[in-house]
Amino acid sequence: MDFLELMGVLLDTPIEYSPMLVGDIRVYVTGRVEVAKKDLRGFMEMILESKCFLLVEAPYGDRIVLRVMSTRSHHSRPWMAYAINLAPGEIESWKNRRALVTTSVLLHNIDSRSALASFSPFIDTNTGSVRNVENSNALIITARANAVYKLLDLVRAVDIPSEREGASGTLMRRMSEIEGRLAELEDS
Repeated sequence: MDFLELMGVLLDTPIEYSPMLVGDIRVYVTGRVEVAKKDLRGFMEMILESKCFLLVEAPYGDRIVLRVMSTRSHHSRPWMAYAINLAPGEIESWKNRRALVTTSVLLHNIDSRSALASFSPFIDTNTGSVRNVENSNALIITARANAVYKLLDLVRAVDIPSEREGASGTLMRRMSEIEGRLAELEDS
């Protein structure tokens, strides 16, 4: 039994893939590896991502199947069509999940073009993107749910009214919070 078939059995979820796309890629494990059932999908996703593949949830009739897609082409991103659309308020309940999601955030105090340049580096371009919508001053973010949650947290920390607060006090605390959030994003 190959790796993808084994994972489908262990996860009790069908996994669709094209043998021509996946090819004969080998994964070698030396020694004993124990993975808790609750961590099995994340384990599988990490292995696939290391080989330039992405696991996405895809509707199939009245159920959801897992589909393996290649991330090698930066010009064509067919996996983006499988991102789950979430309202900005729904992302909180997805903060610990690795599902591919799309959400938007309306910016009130910063320009979406500037925000795009500032926040794009925090999203893995193999599996996600950040786009700006200038006419509504918003960002559209597609990435893993846990990364989107952290990025939205950072956006909320930065998108504040520009009030003069002096060189100490609230401004210094705010800068310290933002630096901490940036460090968290870089670690994930």
